[in-house]
Amino acid sequence: MFADTLSLQVDGQAQANRLRERLLELWNAQVRGVATEHGSDLSFSTAFIANLQTALDGWLRCLMDEGLNGSGPWDGIKLVTDSRRNQYGYLNLIRTNGPNAPGIGVAAWLGTRAAKLWDLQSRLEFFSDNPCLIQTLILLRADGNDALTGQSGTTFRKAQLDGRDVRVCKYTPEHFHSLMAFTPWHQLAVQEVWDAEHSGNAEARATFRAFLSKLSGELLGWVDDWRKSSSLEANT
Repeated sequence: MFADTLSLQVDGQAQANRLRERLLELWNAQVRGVATEHGSDLSFSTAFIANLQTALDGWLRCLMDEGLNGSGPWDGIKLVTDSRRNQYGYLNLIRTNGPNAPGIGVAAWLGTRAAKLWDLQSRLEFFSDNPCLIQTLILLRADGNDALTGQSGTTFRKAQLDGRDVRVCKYTPEHFHSLMAFTPWHQLAVQEVWDAEHSGNAEARATFRAFLSKLSGELLGWVDDWRKSSSLEANT
């Protein structure tokens, strides 16, 4: 009896290892594909905003569906598309203080020169929408705070002085590659988990969730930081 139990444990561990290895293999392949297609130059035009925000929406929705929300539960995930603002009307909304409370807005801040300023100004308008959508605005920017020059810097600092919780989050080519790789990877991963379950792997779902949690660790850490009050708010 004890030998049979031990055998089952060993077999189960072997199944989990095989699934983890397969999920990792699929992930690396997707990331390599994105890196080959886009390279490391993150100078995208504003036309790419929809792609980036749709990719982030897919990852956030998967995490919420799996109950992987970091330091606290999320009350909703939404991809806002405001046609009045054209390509600047996209916003990832993460609700952390209730299903109808203002949440965290995440915007891909792309473009250069005039487009950069217009993008910033358009996203700041989300604070004034009625009903109020956001209490915090996170601007994803490849060059981080280095983007805060000239009129863009003046507009950004004025918004903060006016009490807006607006922050810049720098991302790297590796972050971008992962973001764009996630949805096609997830589609393949779901099929792998289904196949594993129907091949007798009773822990396939648990293995997938553990892999997803580790894969998403940095993103979840970002959201945990974003949901905290800004230093500006803390000092007022």
